[in-house]
Amino acid sequence: MNFCAKEPTRCLRCKKCWMRCKRWWRIEMAQLLDELLRVKRIREDEAIKIMKEKQLQLEQCRKFLATKVAAHDDYKIWRKKEEKRLYEEILHKAVHAYNLNTMRDQIMSFKDKQQQLREEIEKAQTALTEAAEHLATARQARMDAYKTVKKYEEYRDIVRTAEQQEAQRSEELEAEEFSIHAAH
Repeated sequence: MNFCAKEPTRCLRCKKCWMRCKRWWRIEMAQLLDELLRVKRIREDEAIKIMKEKQLQLEQCRKFLATKVAAHDDYKIWRKKEEKRLYEEILHKAVHAYNLNTMRDQIMSFKDKQQQLREEIEKAQTALTEAAEHLATARQARMDAYKTVKKYEEYRDIVRTAEQQEAQRSEELEAEEFSIHAAH
């Protein structure tokens, strides 16, 4: 940058140098804002990507929960039919105590399996709740990124408007100086 010959260390005192410094600062500011805006848009895109991933995970959790509930319901129906079949089988035959113990163990294993399916449903519900919370967090992060981008766009527009106004003022000053020099 060229400084004023009058005071090279303090160029801001000279009107011409002040205008040059101001213009330089605005150009630098505009470039910095464009770069910041580019970074903010990248972050917004990443937030959108993460939000979509979280939505997909939530849908997968819902499907997983639905399959677990369906498996539990199917098993419950099958277990009741199987227990009924075993009881019917016992009623029509003479059965030894050993066979009764075996049947009781079978029925207990059916109930254990059903309990295991209930626990899997609870785990799936917990995973669904966590996925919903993660999605809410991702949505909030996306909204924050969006607001930040909009804020920087507005600020960039303000700086550009100021640059245009400054350019007009500079042109007017140069035109005045030219008309003054032309008049002499």
